[in-house]
Amino acid sequence: MRWIFRIIGALVVAGAIFVAGLFLVPNEQVTRLLESQIEAATGREVTFEGEVRPSFYPDIGLRTGPVRIANAAWSDGGPILEAEGLNVALDLTGLLSGDLLIGDITAIAPRLLLETNSEGEVNWDMFAGSGEARGAALDDPAPVAEDAPKRRISLENLSLTDAAIRFVDRRSGENVAISNIDVDVKAPDLEGPADFAITYRRAGTPIELSGRIAQTQSFLDGAATGVTAVMTAAGSRVSFDGRAALDGSAAGRVTANIAQTARLLAALGLPGAELPKGFGRSGNVSANLEYGANNVVRLAGLDADLEGNSFKGDLTVAFAGARPKVTGAIAASALDFSAFGGAGGGSAQSGWSKAAIDASALGAVDAEVALSTPAVVFGDIRLTNVAASAVIDRARGVLTLTRAAGYGGGLSGTFVANNRDGLSVRADMQAQGVQMQQLLSALMGYERIAGTGDARLSVLGVGQSVDAIMRSLDGDGSVAIRQGEIFGLTLGQLFLNQGQQGGSTIFNDLAGTFRIQNGVLRNDDLRAQLQSFGARGAGKIDLGGQSIDYRVTPVLPKTQDGREVVFPVTIKGPWSGPKIGVDLEAAIKGTFEAEIEKEKEKVRERVEKEVEKVEERVRERVEEELGVTQQEGESVEDALRRKAEEEARKALGRLLGGN
Repeated sequence: MRWIFRIIGALVVAGAIFVAGLFLVPNEQVTRLLESQIEAATGREVTFEGEVRPSFYPDIGLRTGPVRIANAAWSDGGPILEAEGLNVALDLTGLLSGDLLIGDITAIAPRLLLETNSEGEVNWDMFAGSGEARGAALDDPAPVAEDAPKRRISLENLSLTDAAIRFVDRRSGENVAISNIDVDVKAPDLEGPADFAITYRRAGTPIELSGRIAQTQSFLDGAATGVTAVMTAAGSRVSFDGRAALDGSAAGRVTANIAQTARLLAALGLPGAELPKGFGRSGNVSANLEYGANNVVRLAGLDADLEGNSFKGDLTVAFAGARPKVTGAIAASALDFSAFGGAGGGSAQSGWSKAAIDASALGAVDAEVALSTPAVVFGDIRLTNVAASAVIDRARGVLTLTRAAGYGGGLSGTFVANNRDGLSVRADMQAQGVQMQQLLSALMGYERIAGTGDARLSVLGVGQSVDAIMRSLDGDGSVAIRQGEIFGLTLGQLFLNQGQQGGSTIFNDLAGTFRIQNGVLRNDDLRAQLQSFGARGAGKIDLGGQSIDYRVTPVLPKTQDGREVVFPVTIKGPWSGPKIGVDLEAAIKGTFEAEIEKEKEKVRERVEKEVEKVEERVRERVEEELGVTQQEGESVEDALRRKAEEEARKALGRLLGGN
């Protein structure tokens, strides 16, 4: 917006430069004094190359060769204006009456440089107050009587062809150059309104800007004045009705009808991203705009309709940083952000979507926005009574869900999407009193468990598609379900080993915790209480591959002799059709584990007794044949060793002559 009004002002400045000397010079001296009078009017050195020739047909006027007008003394940027030539047509009737009625000015290939120095001074201030007072001083150095007639100044038409304008602001470092501009300006009286029409061709796409400045001279003097303007580009239309000044400041009502945001931004030479439907790809926007020299836009009373998503509120947009930063509060209608789900999350039959997720919109802006809405649809996820806040910082978005109702209960949590170096997503959420079948179906496409429950989930995923993210998930969580049902599994039939799949199992309570690593969920502590018996569960669920390998062990009431009968049930295969059966080997082992241990103990006892009998027979044989008596605590080997040592000592004694 700032540059739009600067362009308008620049073009009016250009016209004023062209005629500044003309309307201050006595008519009979126009030709020979043109150069000196422009210098006197502007305070700048003027150089004409070639002759300044009067023309009499088809209009009375002037034709010049190349012209240059010097810049302010503090500038080192070159001339404020250069043109290959000027054609100026004057109205003969006005000349005879003492007025300067300029019928037409055509500037050939003009180049205009507008600068602001570090002190805030502008190089076009030579026109402040340049109207009647300056004209009187140049026409007649003597004081002018109060009742002296005023000279009327008129610019019927200013035409600039193939113009170029460069804006330099040494305070902010801005340096913006715009070329390929065609301009038409009509100012019947510089003290009155000026109508303008501008066409800017960038990369072959025309941008057209037209409107009216209510008080031309006041606008040139830097004062805010009434301005209406309409811009059309790439099928979109933006209008402004309010007050604006030459420095770009503005206040008024702005209305935008955007056919396609990406095309409009590209036409304006601004960076942008292909936004999803319902999130600014197109729409209608109106607001009370306030824009100042600090490069901040305030939008009060914002009313936006983005392809069915409606927003109302107040926003502030700051353009000073690397990206626009949006802050404020928005109350929205029921919002549909289904397009953010990419090509769809997938199903149990088809697997997760491998279509690339375009998250480039996260890098388009920074934001801190509070949002309230009666409903949100995000792919298969549907929430109501939502209060949330969104923070985007350098392509990292954090959505904090402070309040939401959905699936019969309440949800809260934090969701992060980080696209700084590849896409990663994180969710930390809690659900209370929700219908688990609906929730699991929306989140994972899994519909085999129903009931009212609570859940906690903390998970991180990385990848450029839903499939890649699901296969990379890491995290943990817990679940507790009351008064529920497991579909496709009839534990009662399986207990009787009838091999029946289908049906369902009703339970009173089910609870467990889990850990997720590389997209595989593992659980070891599932506990469930069914109508007539309990159950334990352990195994893994491959979230990325949409398959399951799980064992549920029903725990039946103990028999009269205290035996606990168990029949493990295995669930294996894809989510869409897992195979369910009974592990008979484990069932027998689990059911008769106590009896097996008792029999093992009996065998051990019999073996130990037989070993003792053998050892006793060996001792008796040794004593009988070798004359060795085994002492208490002494093994057979030790007894034999002791006997051998005794015999050796006796033999040694006899050899040495002993007894």
